[in-house]
Amino acid sequence: MHSSVPQPRPLTHEFSDSQAEERLRGLTRQQLADRLTWLSWWAPGTFNVVLDYMEFTDNLAADGELDRDDADDPAPYCTVCGSEVGIFIRYSMDWTHYRTTSQAGIELFDPGHAPQIGWRTAHPRRPNLPITGDQHVRSSQCPAPR
Repeated sequence: MHSSVPQPRPLTHEFSDSQAEERLRGLTRQQLADRLTWLSWWAPGTFNVVLDYMEFTDNLAADGELDRDDADDPAPYCTVCGSEVGIFIRYSMDWTHYRTTSQAGIELFDPGHAPQIGWRTAHPRRPNLPITGDQHVRSSQCPAPR
């Protein structure tokens, strides 16, 4: 019989700010704005992903229900072909076409054009409807995903 190996480090992280968080908290509003302005110039893709993600999490927290999606929230899509698009930072910092698979996963694909981003509501069990001002276009007017 073998004894188990003891764990030399704690299994959880300490409940304190990291060095980066402490550094950010020590900056003034103007210093934070200056750094974000520089980041938007130096890495615009990263800047956009961070701002989009933070806006998403702020809106999600404002909804009050963190455990489910709101069907009325807008979802990105390609206005050229109608496919769903997203940013998958594991592969690229750019918008990428994707489709869902029968195994409840996703598949990235290249339709032969760069995504042109539009927003539409994502209704479960109904086709996505493009957002055009105050009105929705019928799904029969939307091109089918390729």
